[in-house]
Amino acid sequence: MRISLIFAFLMVLDARPTARNAAILHYTKNDETLKGKGLVCMDAGCEWGCYSSDVTRTLPISEHRWASKETAEIYAVVAEMEERCIEKLKPGILYLDLFIIGSLSKDCCV
Repeated sequence: MRISLIFAFLMVLDARPTARNAAILHYTKNDETLKGKGLVCMDAGCEWGCYSSDVTRTLPISEHRWASKETAEIYAVVAEMEERCIEKLKPGILYLDLFIIGSLSKDCCV
């Protein structure tokens, strides 16, 4: 396994109830406590061989503690779509193919 030690950009973490800093491109203050917060929005990426990745996730701060039933259901739909796409990854697959695979969910509306 190869590991990148170079960040593509400074990580963005926001756990405010409104996630208002998530709307600020690469907000970097990141100095607030997570205590009493339900969800954290994380935007991070690494660089490898002149390629920069970018991944954004919203997760519960405490395992299995979602802000509401609706947020847990939304996360489950997104996680299922992500797993379906990862299973189909192989050399030569087009982004459009993955988009279609990800959209083929009983709970997904595109």
